[in-house]
Amino acid sequence: MCLRWSVLPLSRSRIWCSSLLLLVASLSAAAIFAGCASQTRLYDMWKDPAAPPGAMHNVFIVAVKKDPAARRIWEDGFVKRLGEYGVTATPSYSLFPDAVPDTAAVVEAVRAHGYDSVIAIHRSDEKTIQEVTPGYVSTQPKTYLDPWTGVFHTYYEDVYHPGYVEDVKVVVHQVDVWSTKDKGKLLWMGKVETYDPSSNKETSEDAIHTVSKELAERGMIPEKKA
Repeated sequence: MCLRWSVLPLSRSRIWCSSLLLLVASLSAAAIFAGCASQTRLYDMWKDPAAPPGAMHNVFIVAVKKDPAARRIWEDGFVKRLGEYGVTATPSYSLFPDAVPDTAAVVEAVRAHGYDSVIAIHRSDEKTIQEVTPGYVSTQPKTYLDPWTGVFHTYYEDVYHPGYVEDVKVVVHQVDVWSTKDKGKLLWMGKVETYDPSSNKETSEDAIHTVSKELAERGMIPEKKA
């Protein structure tokens, strides 16, 4: 007996609905995988309305971190990123390698080296939230062999993929920008929230990128060089 492939006829509306469901399923899956990457949000921002544009040229970076490695990662990250905007920055560990400098030590460093501004970073919160990924339906082909005719038939059925709930780590850092003029004046502050970071380096890179972009948009540092 000769076997033949045959597809049962489908109406145009059925074909369109099946294609749409497959597209939705694909987009849902893409969103799920995209959600696995860390995401960063900047909020609770404030800027001194009297702050002059382009006030930051020679910046002292202080990451308030007990872990020496984490401190260096944050400070080096800001030095590198601000350099891309044409801003000179110095990590505090280069002057104070053994411990984070206190306010008096920072003041002395400013006087000795002529820094026009200071960026201070510290962790303000860490929490775990629950994220819900909703379920979705996809249309999948099913094929069977008719034993009486020896013909393969294909039909379509809806398959439900259940949603799930997962715990997501959220780390919040506060970033303060101080002018060293007029006995020290707060120019800008904001909180940066990083979702599901896998490491200190990933957390700092995402946060620093977001903060630097905001400072450029506010005119506190030059626009990024092409």
